[in-house]
Amino acid sequence: MKFSANIPDDYLEFLDQQVDQGHYRSRSAALTDAIALWRTFRLTSSYTEAFASVDPIWDLAVADGLEDEHGL
Repeated sequence: MKFSANIPDDYLEFLDQQVDQGHYRSRSAALTDAIALWRTFRLTSSYTEAFASVDPIWDLAVADGLEDEHGL
């Protein structure tokens, strides 16, 4: 899918440098990687927030008394 975006000149220069230095085959590949990293960062942040908001009593409530293969 194609799209158009306006970005600052220095960002475009950096993007082109990454392609010119052989880190990526194209601008599209570099942007796809950048968005994937951004997405991972955002999801990780969201999961961290969600886990932090879980009541510590939850582990006691759902504990089945069984150990996993690691003895936990």
